[in-house]
Amino acid sequence: MFFKKKKEIIFWSDVEGVENFTPITKGIHSVPEWFKNIPKLSNNLSTVKVCPSFISYFKNNYIIRLWCDLEIEIKENGQFNWKTPFYKFTFSQHFDDQLKNWIPEEVKDKIKLVLKSVGPWKCKTPKNYILVQQPLYFHFNDLFEAVPGIIETDFMHEINIQLIFKKTGKFFIPRETPLAMYFIAPREQFNLTIVNKYSKKTEPGTMGNSNKHFVSTLFKGSFRESKKTFFKD
Repeated sequence: MFFKKKKEIIFWSDVEGVENFTPITKGIHSVPEWFKNIPKLSNNLSTVKVCPSFISYFKNNYIIRLWCDLEIEIKENGQFNWKTPFYKFTFSQHFDDQLKNWIPEEVKDKIKLVLKSVGPWKCKTPKNYILVQQPLYFHFNDLFEAVPGIIETDFMHEINIQLIFKKTGKFFIPRETPLAMYFIAPREQFNLTIVNKYSKKTEPGTMGNSNKHFVSTLFKGSFRESKKTFFKD
């Protein structure tokens, strides 16, 4: 019997020791505290604590956390200063003419600075797989958030995170603060087909409503049974 080799994602750093003191982690290890504290039931209603979409969201991503302590001062005139404990951990600016000056007027004031990290991390994904960078939506960080985007890590490996800062002032951000999350996605493009009703061959027909093919809501326990049945075949 022949087994297919499992696809592999590799993170590495040219800065010795980063993988030990601030390693890349799966998202399930950086679940925000408020989510951990939610009960499964509230007033006889299921909460998001048991929602499969939330659980899968946390399980199926990778988290890059800040690799050093960072002191930063952001002034009202757009000038800024930063300080880190190691000369290899540096930051630069995405100038206003690169992004801020072109966004709608009503949201410009929400961007005080776009800070670009010269990150220590690199990543390699299998051919035709890419990384999707996203902010940490459910961490509700009111100081900064990562800029979403695509990193074509099957041939370009550097990860330099752009952070949108929303406030002016002096701030201390400790090492291990989560910065951004990453999902793996195929490079393959799909044809978009829209039909009135769905069947296996995308021909007009009756929408399948068996547990194997259709679940009416993510908040019902049948989801897990449906998933087991679907992938068993």
